[in-house]
Amino acid sequence: MDLRRAALMGCLLASCLLAAPATAQDKKWAVGTPRQNWAHTDGVVNMQPGTAITPQSLADRAMIADAFARWGIGYDEGRLDVIRALFPADGELDVLEASAKPLQSLKGIDTIIKNVVSDRAKQNDQRRHAISNVVIDKLTGTSATAIAYGVVTAAGGGELYLGATVIYRGDMKKMPDGTWRFARLVIGMDAYRRPAK
Repeated sequence: MDLRRAALMGCLLASCLLAAPATAQDKKWAVGTPRQNWAHTDGVVNMQPGTAITPQSLADRAMIADAFARWGIGYDEGRLDVIRALFPADGELDVLEASAKPLQSLKGIDTIIKNVVSDRAKQNDQRRHAISNVVIDKLTGTSATAIAYGVVTAAGGGELYLGATVIYRGDMKKMPDGTWRFARLVIGMDAYRRPAK
């Protein structure tokens, strides 16, 4: 009986903690909550119903998912060589925040690299991009459209916090050497915690 009471008390305490009023810091990030389904509603992504995956497409699918993972880790570790290898010379990168209107629209790999260097210089924390749920639509022999989710954590100033939640879209191009690159990468943030100044 005591064990049941202890478990009940633990559940009640957990409920109270979860229902605790938001602090001023919490409220700061609740402002500007994005519209539900904004990425589909605004035409940023258009996921299709699933179709059969052929054995022949598995290698391409794995390489496309690998490109998303390399983007996240390459960015976090400042590996400009890795990022450069993810785009063709005329690649594009768009950054959005809860709408299809770009905050940044970059064209050409040199411009993308300069922007990554500039953005990282403004960040005073260590980012970790966790990219998952890669869904690949419209896969042909030389092109594909893929979407993925991302959670960006950050450690800095004695804190560990959520930096952003993201939906990605990659318009992929298969190169003559067999690698897949982002002809266009769209980073659609639901919200972004900007670094302290």
